[in-house]
Amino acid sequence: MGDEENEPQYQVLYIDQPNEETEGWIKRAGRARVSYVDGSTYEGDFNAAQQKHGQGTYTWSYDAIKEVEGVPEWNEPEEDEAPAPQPFMRYTGGYQYGLKHGMGLLEYPNGDTYRGQFAFDKRHGSGTYKYASDGNMYSGEWSNGLRHGRGAFVFGSDGSQLVGTWVNGNIVSGKWLLRDGSVYCGDFAKNKPKGSGSFVFPNGSMITGTYGVPPNEDGEEDEEEDEDGAIAASHWTTSELSEANCSAAELNRASLPARPFVPQVAKRIVKEVAEGQRYTPFPIRYEGGSRAETGNNGLSISDVIKAGAVVISNTDLRPARIEGDEEGAEEPEAEEEEEEEDEEALARRLTANLRGITLTHVAPDGTAFSTTFPELHVARGARVRLLFGEAAGNPKLADPVKEQKLDEDGNPIEEEEQEPIPTKDLFGAAENIFANGVGTLTLTFVDVHGDEQILWRHTEESAAESEEGEGEAAAPTVTLSGLNYIKGPDPLPEPEPEGEEEEDDE
Repeated sequence: MGDEENEPQYQVLYIDQPNEETEGWIKRAGRARVSYVDGSTYEGDFNAAQQKHGQGTYTWSYDAIKEVEGVPEWNEPEEDEAPAPQPFMRYTGGYQYGLKHGMGLLEYPNGDTYRGQFAFDKRHGSGTYKYASDGNMYSGEWSNGLRHGRGAFVFGSDGSQLVGTWVNGNIVSGKWLLRDGSVYCGDFAKNKPKGSGSFVFPNGSMITGTYGVPPNEDGEEDEEEDEDGAIAASHWTTSELSEANCSAAELNRASLPARPFVPQVAKRIVKEVAEGQRYTPFPIRYEGGSRAETGNNGLSISDVIKAGAVVISNTDLRPARIEGDEEGAEEPEAEEEEEEEDEEALARRLTANLRGITLTHVAPDGTAFSTTFPELHVARGARVRLLFGEAAGNPKLADPVKEQKLDEDGNPIEEEEQEPIPTKDLFGAAENIFANGVGTLTLTFVDVHGDEQILWRHTEESAAESEEGEGEAAAPTVTLSGLNYIKGPDPLPEPEPEGEEEEDDE
């Protein structure tokens, strides 16, 4: 009986108002201290949908993480022993709709720390990860939990660095800065030099060569692949020493600021037409054949909810015509593909990235709202909901209302359950931008020439026209004129996983 009373229970204590009683569930939006059944705790903000939303601190108990690989073992101390501190894991920072989102600090049980940006529970954006065991550190860009973009990895053992461009956790090009001041410049594979490169030494001399696999007995390179499919590069073929065209000190300098990011959009095919005629650039065929990076071309404003939501989907576009185009215009043929793509390559090519794309709303009274998205990947068939006003605090208000269909006798018709569309919710603003009515919404980006280009335009009139059809969805009204689309050393330790949290009871 006594043991049951001492067991942890789910409890909620609101701390934003005095004299609040302890509850057994999240009853309203506000700031609360929550104790979970596994001993974990959370102190921070909640929204009306009972989700962590705002700023808060979540601390995992030892019971919640003891089964995770790498967590140090802890035992109850004996009576005559001093109690040892329990390993713990803690996150302090921003939340959106129940997920770690924004700036935050994540402390791991093994002593590792990550301080930086999160998106949908993953390390995403700019951040610094420090490894407690050996003093290693990575500082730079992240994507979906992996080192991705511009960044630098510093080895704690000797201070050497890998600086350059990272893709899916590995450096692919850049510099290897050694402790003695020497610098290697070239390409990398699995975090080791591979292919052509050069060493520049502090005395001003330079040596160029190629990293590859050692030749076999017949003098041929035996290209053996490792478990990840990458060819090991362990043999250095070199040339004679020469005078470097720049000093090692120059190569050790910090890189210049990166150029402004430009969203990648495939260039549309342009078909020659006779003078005085016009041609519709169909949105589903692109220069370079169907292998072109077409993900961002699939972005569209698929729905506008007056309660306070804009839905941006990554789907195939229907052919859209400019007024005056011939109805019988033929769609251009895409170049034949030389070989079939695997599923993973196809998924990457069709995934959109909202980074650098701006959503603008101009209300009927002229009031304007604009926001530019951070790096956010949207897979084909998925969508993002930007929430405003009351819907920002309670996303359920943005859910579509399902109408019950009836048969001839007035009985409800049972429909097959459809798989839910993968959706990511983003906080837009505390005020509902549609309070004065829905006006014109546009998705735009700035190209390399500094000109604003339109990806999609949505007006209340075009949406109303599509609803007037006889059950068939009309092609969206899209403004296409004026578009200039562009064409777009030691193995490194892996970061610890971000950590899963307990669900909040209703």
